[in-house]
Amino acid sequence: MADMLVVKNLTKKYGDFTAVNGISYDVRTGATFGILGRTAREDHDPGDDGGFETRD
Repeated sequence: MADMLVVKNLTKKYGDFTAVNGISYDVRTGATFGILGRTAREDHDPGDDGGFETRD
């Protein structure tokens, strides 16, 4: 099958911080693919632990 998506040498920076540096990948047609990252909730409420408790 053909590639549905091709990414070559991707870099993402936020100011001086490099979050992604030079990754490449391809996704075949019909494949299931996802990228996981921070949720919007974490970005907007960094003090919220998501309902989880920490124990010593």
